[in-house]
Amino acid sequence: MYIEKIIIEGFRNGSGKSSFFEAIQFVLCEEYHKLSPEERSSFLHEGTSSRVPSCFVELIFNNSDKQFPGESTEKITIRRTIGPKQDQFLLNKKRISKEEILRLFPTAGLSTRNPYYIIKQRELLEIVTGTDEMRLDQLKEIAGISLFETRYQEMKTLLHPIMTYLSRDDLFDNVNRCLRQKEAEEQDMKQYAELKKQRRLLEFLLSEMELKKFTSLLTKAQRRYSEQSTELIDVKQDLNSVEEEISKLVSKINATKKEIDLVKFNFRELITKREKFLINVKNWKVNIERLVENISKDEEAQEEIKDELEKLIESIDKFNDDLIPIKKEYEAKEAEEKKITHDLAVAEKLQKELILKKHRKKLFENKEERDDWIKEHLQLLDEKIKESDQYRAQYENELEVEKSKKRDLENKIQELEDFFKSRLTSIINSERTLDERKNERIQYQKQRKDLFEKKSIFESELNDLNHELKKADQALGVNKDIIFGLYSVFKVLDTFRQQDREEVEENYHGMVVDNFSAIEDLNTAIEMTAGTRLFYNIVETDEFGMKILEEMNEQKLPGVVNFLAINRLNFKEQNYPDDDDDARPLIYSLQYEDKFDAVISSIFGRTLVCKNLECASNAVDRYKLNCITLSGAKISKSGDVAGGHKKNYKSMIAAYRTRVKILGKIRRAEGKLKRIDDEFKRVEEESNKNLTEINKLEVKLIKANDIQKNVREEIERLKEQQRDIEGKCEETEKILNDFVTVLEIVRGNKEHLESELQQDLLSQLTDEDQRQFEEVNDLIVQLSCKKKKLVDDLIDLSNEKDRLEEFVKKGLLKKKKLEERLQELEVGVEKFKVELRRTKEEIKEIKSKIDEINERIDEDKITDLVRIKINLEEKLKKRVGRKEEILEIFRALKCSVEELEAKIKNYEEEISVQKEKLKIMDPMTRHRNAHLSFRELNERLREVNASLKSLENINIDVLRQFEMVTEFSEEFKATHEKLIQYVEEARKLLQLVRESKTEITCTTFREMNKHFNKIFKKLVPGGSAKLILKIDGEKDKYFEDITVEIIEAGDLIGVDMEVSFNESAEEQQVLEQFSSGQKSLVALAFILAAQKCHFTPFYVLDESDYALDPEHRKNFAKLIASLSNKIQFISTTFRPEQLEYANEFFGVQIRNKVSYLQRISKKEAAAFVED
Repeated sequence: MYIEKIIIEGFRNGSGKSSFFEAIQFVLCEEYHKLSPEERSSFLHEGTSSRVPSCFVELIFNNSDKQFPGESTEKITIRRTIGPKQDQFLLNKKRISKEEILRLFPTAGLSTRNPYYIIKQRELLEIVTGTDEMRLDQLKEIAGISLFETRYQEMKTLLHPIMTYLSRDDLFDNVNRCLRQKEAEEQDMKQYAELKKQRRLLEFLLSEMELKKFTSLLTKAQRRYSEQSTELIDVKQDLNSVEEEISKLVSKINATKKEIDLVKFNFRELITKREKFLINVKNWKVNIERLVENISKDEEAQEEIKDELEKLIESIDKFNDDLIPIKKEYEAKEAEEKKITHDLAVAEKLQKELILKKHRKKLFENKEERDDWIKEHLQLLDEKIKESDQYRAQYENELEVEKSKKRDLENKIQELEDFFKSRLTSIINSERTLDERKNERIQYQKQRKDLFEKKSIFESELNDLNHELKKADQALGVNKDIIFGLYSVFKVLDTFRQQDREEVEENYHGMVVDNFSAIEDLNTAIEMTAGTRLFYNIVETDEFGMKILEEMNEQKLPGVVNFLAINRLNFKEQNYPDDDDDARPLIYSLQYEDKFDAVISSIFGRTLVCKNLECASNAVDRYKLNCITLSGAKISKSGDVAGGHKKNYKSMIAAYRTRVKILGKIRRAEGKLKRIDDEFKRVEEESNKNLTEINKLEVKLIKANDIQKNVREEIERLKEQQRDIEGKCEETEKILNDFVTVLEIVRGNKEHLESELQQDLLSQLTDEDQRQFEEVNDLIVQLSCKKKKLVDDLIDLSNEKDRLEEFVKKGLLKKKKLEERLQELEVGVEKFKVELRRTKEEIKEIKSKIDEINERIDEDKITDLVRIKINLEEKLKKRVGRKEEILEIFRALKCSVEELEAKIKNYEEEISVQKEKLKIMDPMTRHRNAHLSFRELNERLREVNASLKSLENINIDVLRQFEMVTEFSEEFKATHEKLIQYVEEARKLLQLVRESKTEITCTTFREMNKHFNKIFKKLVPGGSAKLILKIDGEKDKYFEDITVEIIEAGDLIGVDMEVSFNESAEEQQVLEQFSSGQKSLVALAFILAAQKCHFTPFYVLDESDYALDPEHRKNFAKLIASLSNKIQFISTTFRPEQLEYANEFFGVQIRNKVSYLQRISKKEAAAFVED
């Protein structure tokens, strides 16, 4: 037998190795079998998710050698499952108790105390470093002594009460004494029995005489009971009628109270609303006054601004008129001044040239030098002329470009101003539209508020109706499942209608109770006849009924549903009595459509309505049909009687009719509520659209205002740019004029030099030149005087022109501001007017609501309702008094009927008892004593009773007790003999157990010592080892001196070891001085020696070779490899020596912080160990 597979699920956290070792011990070891709930919970896995509710470990053994007892299968599965409140074992999937599994493990070679076949890393060295007493316990466990001791104590515990029982000698004496006493009492008992028989016979005769008397009394009582029962039924009917009237009056009073409360509540609500509306009206009026005042102020401001604007325009026009001639004069004088300046510059240049010409004789020695200089200078002048022409052309082009830009800017400014004006109109229109949309939104909000109030009213009404519907469902008095079924069918039919399935109207006809009508007096009879069949659903075909059920199952709807399929019903016609007034077919009293004849007949077609039970009994015998009375008493054709009177106000049909009315009200209320919801949705959609439009308009206005602002800024920027261009044009024109002047001067100079080139070099000017020089001097003087005067005039004109232009500019700016303010006022006035119109409409609407509230406030209605309530309470008081009178009569009759019922019951019981007695009496004896009278029989009965009284102290159970004592005596003797035999056998067994324990201890020790030495030599060649058994009171003995007599003479106190790691036996060391590797070798030799003495199918070793050097690891690996053909070794290691001999390899790996145990190859295992 060996472990084939281990399954772990939900087990505690840990590395794969520790979980594996602990899982094996969890199933096999006794220390894990007694766990508290907290300790069991600690074995459950804990992760990031919720904690697992339970865990299990399953060990699968290969049992091909049939080592596991009681199981013939080749595989044995042992599974242990634990939870906070669970701990169970399964053996081959069958539940088994802990005690049973613990008894099975040792017989399979598995010690539940785990001394040697599951060795953890920390426990290996404890074998060597532990005490002698601990090793002795391990030796006992290996030998199985602990099991012997357990069984020995159990047997002693069982024998103790038995020995105590057998030690009692008085038990036999008590039994014999009791037996003699019962024999003496037997004779008296026979006489007593004869007298009892005589008394019984006399009593039987007296009972027979009294039987006739009781029978006569019973007949009279039954007749009187029938009369009073009929009277009681009549009184009960009157009482029910009065109670029904009282119930109706109470309902009316309650309804009136509710109506009064509702009217008062509505009255208070209306008053509160009216007060709120009046406050609103007052506020709106104040708002109107404010709006009117604001409009008036804004209009006055408009008029003032218009007047100011007109005056400003007149002033601007006047200054413009003054400015125009001044501008013209300024421009003319400016042009004249430019011309004079030009002429003056030319004259001064000519003057300068003539002066230079006059002094040229001093500069040049001859004409040739002068001519050369003139030619050179002419060349320079030509270059200057050419350069000046280029500059002039360049400035002319720049001037043309600037003028073109100026024209473009003027056009663009004009376009932007036109765009600004058009956008301004559009903005005003958009603002008006926005105001209209806001007014519409206010209206929508009012509509929503009104609809919400209406919806609240209807929802409250619907809640009341649903509450009444629940009461009506309870009043039906049927199972809740049937009620659920009704709602489920209605829901399925609504689903079909929503799917536009036309078959609904054609195939579903409602319930049975919906398809007939009858007078109210028949309600009780109808209900007792039909029962819950009243609520069966009528369908045209069974297929449609199946469709409804399938849809109910698909929607998982609750309830019980029954169907009556017209196509499946076949009712045979009945022969009803034609002329019997006391028994009439119930179906004749029902009104229904012909197509439902089969349905109605199948329920009511076999029942007759009778006046009373007597008529019903006769009709059943005569017609063989079921009969029922109006009060609900029912007699079936088989003779069974059931039912009785049923109160009308609890009628199922009446409750259902009430329920139908409530359902109708609910549907109408739901319809109104749906219409309100639809209207609310429509208003909500339109309000949302309106809000969207408002948002769009507001965004549009914001964008439009931003555009207007940008356009205004752009216009200002373009105007500024225009002013800059105008300045540039003026500057360019000035530069161009200067170039023209310079060019004329240069050309004049050139002409003068060219003419001089034709002349001789003279020391004085020629007459012509002199004349020209004098004319130029005169011209310069004239032009200078003229220019000075023009400059003075231009300064004056410029000051005046600047003054007028500044005033016009300020006037235009003020005009612009006034126009903007005027536009703002116009927009504001328009808004105020719109708000004023809206406010007036609001006041008009509120006044209409106030008028409506005034019409609805009816103070007289409360007074009328109170008066009605008082009248109803007076009627109720009278009916309650009448009820008390009827109750007094009813109680008296009921007490009388109950007394009669008790008497009848006593008579019937007495008669039944007497009849039973008479049945067992001897007929001949009765015949012999028939001549005796009632008085004589009583006299003889008194004599017999007197004789019985003299024997009243006799033990009447003596015969039975005598038989019991005799039987007990025989059983006691047999049991006593068996117990003596059992005790003797138990003593022998205990002695055998004691002897076997001693012998097994000696044998196991010798075997352990022998194998310990052999295995140690295999692990440590040249070494030796032996065990020493210590006995209390004796000097320590070696195994050669140990015998059974020595062990029995003293107590065992421990097991010691003597170990040598070389060939010299004298060089022995103390165990505590050994290294960890040496201790491990000693411990491994001890464990494997234990296996030789007590076979174990498998070993689990945890890093048993961790402290060994390579040589000893190899020896250990070879040793366990030689044993592995019969024993399974499961070992963990980080060393390569064991890998050479292993058959299977498993590795523990960690992925995502989780340990995984998986099968690997030998190559992978070797690589892992090397790393």
